[in-house]
Amino acid sequence: MTHHANSASDLLGEVTELVARAMHRVQRGAEIPPRLLDIDDAARYLAMSDKSVRELIQQGELGYIQKIPGRSPYLLDRIELDKWIERSKTSLARPMYAR
Repeated sequence: MTHHANSASDLLGEVTELVARAMHRVQRGAEIPPRLLDIDDAARYLAMSDKSVRELIQQGELGYIQKIPGRSPYLLDRIELDKWIERSKTSLARPMYAR
């Protein structure tokens, strides 16, 4: 019975270690914000509707990625969204016609 108890104890220890490593990987992954956003997440990021984001894509204002062209959902690069935000800013000190 002692041999069986040690095997079960060893197995439990291995499983506990594997779970701890897996949890660490999941927590680490959660710290990395996604760079590519779908239309809904991009709309939330830009504080606008998904329809407005689609219009910006159709107008060529925002680029997109499709894993399977013509079939998979649009993915938008968060860095490109930040650049669009910077290009779209206006300032009272700098009128829009002076851009």
